[in-house]
Amino acid sequence: MDEARRAKRIEWKLLARVLGRLRPHRSWVAAAAASTGMAAVVAFSGPYFTRAITDSAMAGNMRWVLGLMAASLGVALIDAGFGYAKSVSMATLSALTLRDLRDRMSSHVQALPPATLERYHSGDLVSRLSSDLDSCEAILRRAPDYLYQPLQFVGGLAFMVVLSPKLTLVTCALMPISLLVFERVVRPMQRHSMKAMESLAATTAATQDAIRGAPIVRAFNLQKVLAEHYRTLAKALERHGMENRKKGILAWVPFLMLRYIPQLIVPLYGGYMAFRGEISLGTLLAFDLLIWYVFLPLEAFLGWIRELREASPALARCYEILDSPAERRGGRAVPMASCDGAVEFRAVTFAYGEGRDVLSRLSFHVPAGRTVGLVGGSGCGKSTILRLTCGLYEPREGEIRVLGEPISEADLTSLRSRISLVAQDTHLFPGSIAENIRMARPDASREDVLAAARAANAHDFIEALPQGYDTPAGELGHRLSGGEKQRIGLARAFLRDAPILLLDEPTASLDTESEARVLDAVRRLAKGRTTLVVSHRLSALRDADEIIVLADGGICERGTHASLLEADTIYRRLYEQQAQAAAEA
Repeated sequence: MDEARRAKRIEWKLLARVLGRLRPHRSWVAAAAASTGMAAVVAFSGPYFTRAITDSAMAGNMRWVLGLMAASLGVALIDAGFGYAKSVSMATLSALTLRDLRDRMSSHVQALPPATLERYHSGDLVSRLSSDLDSCEAILRRAPDYLYQPLQFVGGLAFMVVLSPKLTLVTCALMPISLLVFERVVRPMQRHSMKAMESLAATTAATQDAIRGAPIVRAFNLQKVLAEHYRTLAKALERHGMENRKKGILAWVPFLMLRYIPQLIVPLYGGYMAFRGEISLGTLLAFDLLIWYVFLPLEAFLGWIRELREASPALARCYEILDSPAERRGGRAVPMASCDGAVEFRAVTFAYGEGRDVLSRLSFHVPAGRTVGLVGGSGCGKSTILRLTCGLYEPREGEIRVLGEPISEADLTSLRSRISLVAQDTHLFPGSIAENIRMARPDASREDVLAAARAANAHDFIEALPQGYDTPAGELGHRLSGGEKQRIGLARAFLRDAPILLLDEPTASLDTESEARVLDAVRRLAKGRTTLVVSHRLSALRDADEIIVLADGGICERGTHASLLEADTIYRRLYEQQAQAAAEA
């Protein structure tokens, strides 16, 4: 659907889905509906008492006037009570529903496949979880008004007809014109709201990138470049925001038509009718009050349309994420061991999106307890093999088996519990170092954490930190060096104690001393486990039971470190180039 058509319609189905989130809180819905209905009914006592008191006073029946005034005071207190109950139930209901929607969306983002997440910038997802969901709050907050305002409108209009059909017809004559003018004015607001939300997401992403890349920004003096880029995005946000504000100001024109023209008609024409004796003075005053019972709901309705025009793009952006398919769930449990071997690829073909095949009919078998190194140029599919083994992506063709179980039929949670992954850049969360290690096994004791750190050669440097294991790691572990983060990643793997170990460039970008410490920990960690190691540093693969050299999506060479060096192989040339570079250094 093109942008012009989307700007003309409100996502009513999405609105119904949002309101459907009220169901789990039925008790609060019932309280809001009951208090709203009673408040709407009791509110009509005002015009009734105004008419009765005025006409009684004109007739000289002061005793009846005093009684009516006392009764009206009591009803006013009851109305205030229902109004308070309506406001409290409304606020609670919207807060609970928005919380549920935020929780659901956050959980769904965590359950999305990596291929889906890669289509969005993390800043855009954060914007959808924060500002876009906040835009939906007004819809939820007004939910009880969807009952209250129609009751007031229907009841007020019926009361006006009962009092004077002729005056009602004259007073409401301009109502359709005001509604048409308003719709024409606010229709473009939906398009500008969508653009504003996209601009806000872009500015959030730009800010996040600038903060995360602060060292590079300063090293290359990119402050002015990024500042100009941010100003361009901020101007777009400002432009669309101003367009919406202008439309909102113009929308007051039909509001004024609805509000003030009837206020002129009723005293003038209604006064003329009272002068002629067609209606009483009490009826005229009651009718003047009833104007608000009819036209305020109409103003509220127009306000809802405006809010829906503004919130509809936010709903669409949120449900775009919620409607994206999550990772599959269920399947067979993966055993801890298998006589069929640990990892097996059978004629696997894979490509990212619609791009070229990264792997083409790749087949290999890794027996349990063996260590296999994966070597090849950039983009040959080494890291892709590890991701496929974890079930993060699904192959286009072929079959992958882990511990004898086809991944396509396995429970992904069970599969990943059998695997320890140490990535090239270990991801650390803002908590303490102990908490980061315990992520591998949340129920682990303090002693288990310390034992894992010792096995990973991390205990000494952790103890030397100001707060030891309770030292905050900082966002993305920025307070630690690359070698320290890598050893914390290895400590996680020790604590996980899974039968399969996947290592993706465990010594990349490390100095000689850090590399030696990491390799020492890797040797201990790989002992007794099935291990797949991706490494550009071929010296790290000397102890591997087998080395697989990848090229053009398949295997071009395989063998042990020694056998590959004996023949005229790609592996031998790569190894000699690295050895020469090391010697020159």
